[in-house]
Amino acid sequence: MRANLQSAARRFSIDFDAELANLYQALHVRTARLDDPASAMASDYQKWAQSFPYPELVKEVYWVEVFAEVKPTLQQVDLDAGIFRDIDWPAELEPVRDVFLVPGSVNPLQDSVSALVVPQHGTEPVPWAVVVLDLDVIAGRFLTDRVNLFAGDTPIDFDATVVGYDARDKVFHISDPHLSAEELIAYEAVASAPVFGLHTRDFRFDWIEALPTAATEHQWWLYIRHKPGALAAAVGVMRARNLAVSFGSLMLLAGSILVLVLTTRRSQRWARLQLEYVARIAHELRTPLAVIGVASENLADSVVSDLPTARKYGEMINKESRRLSKVVESALLHSKFESGAAKDLERQPVRIAEIIEAALGETEVSGAAVVKHVADELPDVIGDGAALKSALQNLFANAVKHSSKPASISVSVKAAEGLDGSAIEIAIEDHGPGIPASDLPYIFEPFYRGWQARDEQIEGSGIGLSLVKHVIDAHGGTIEVESPEGGGCRFTLLLPAGA
Repeated sequence: MRANLQSAARRFSIDFDAELANLYQALHVRTARLDDPASAMASDYQKWAQSFPYPELVKEVYWVEVFAEVKPTLQQVDLDAGIFRDIDWPAELEPVRDVFLVPGSVNPLQDSVSALVVPQHGTEPVPWAVVVLDLDVIAGRFLTDRVNLFAGDTPIDFDATVVGYDARDKVFHISDPHLSAEELIAYEAVASAPVFGLHTRDFRFDWIEALPTAATEHQWWLYIRHKPGALAAAVGVMRARNLAVSFGSLMLLAGSILVLVLTTRRSQRWARLQLEYVARIAHELRTPLAVIGVASENLADSVVSDLPTARKYGEMINKESRRLSKVVESALLHSKFESGAAKDLERQPVRIAEIIEAALGETEVSGAAVVKHVADELPDVIGDGAALKSALQNLFANAVKHSSKPASISVSVKAAEGLDGSAIEIAIEDHGPGIPASDLPYIFEPFYRGWQARDEQIEGSGIGLSLVKHVIDAHGGTIEVESPEGGGCRFTLLLPAGA
């Protein structure tokens, strides 16, 4: 903290002296404009003030001229109106009144009156612009802002004093009237820097030769120290901030680890479900392949010789082939939705009643009672007929598979009102044991199978309801499921009707 304060003091010295050079050059009236110096000076001052955040640094500006051996005359420069105003010699400038009688000895830095004296070369005798600086601004806002800017992120409270460069007992400013400059300077952790000097580094090249040698010497010393208790308070704030940052970093790290763990577990679960899905698909493929293989082998080996038995074998092969096709189509449709290729679905008018009949005809519902209620003159649905048929086949197959024996399902289709206009409502209901409430939130997730299906080893790949949800979503529709405690399950689909 002390090193930061010392760096701030040095930086303030550099910035303050650089601004003095800017002010010195700004208030030097060019020869061509000496016919109206007040207006020229006011204009140049306004330009400087617009570029400097503390224009109130300039307390007053005076114009001093000396004719022969007469006492110097002084006029006040009205920087707003751009005119001279005649006034008596101010008491604050009395200490430097006689220095103008010897033009070559005038130092641009008059520390005794906190003023900058700018000679106006180009006319004889040489006039001067006397710029009185406000020490309260210098050691107040200007210093405070610079210290807090360069001393670190934590605002600090400090004491400051400005004393003579060669005469430290000459005090020009002290921030705390109850504190002596000697006490502040003697403080062990005080920071200091010379200020109030003009340096060639801050002037344009063509100005360097015109700058008096004495102007390069500093006139003041600045001393600053932390107020008693301020350093401890600043350290406390920094510790609290560091603690908060550390705690935040730990929380971020803990959150990252938690996300990583959850992502890893989700990935492991997803990988396990995919492996189970592959195993189930393989099992579903193996059974029809085995049946087809045995039947075709018997036919090839002439084990079957009579026509009725051969026809029965042919029907068996045809049935298992359709079963194989359904498994492959479901897998391909699932892959299409997972890869984001749903936009490739066909979009054409579809008669939903015909799709339902086709889906029932291609679903194994033998031995099940199917009750249909299909309204007349239903509007068409704009969509992919094959995808809709596949979705309905999955729902019909599930309804039969999970119904109590003897199986019974009901299908109702009617016109309805959707969110964006007319729609078609399809309800498929079975009379089985229903779906446990704990499984309902997850039944549309890929590869998910409820505990009843796993315990009873009911056939299925785990992607059927996920496909149904994908298909209905792709058509702008909705799907809801109800499973009351008494048993049974009802899936309600709402598809927007075409124009």
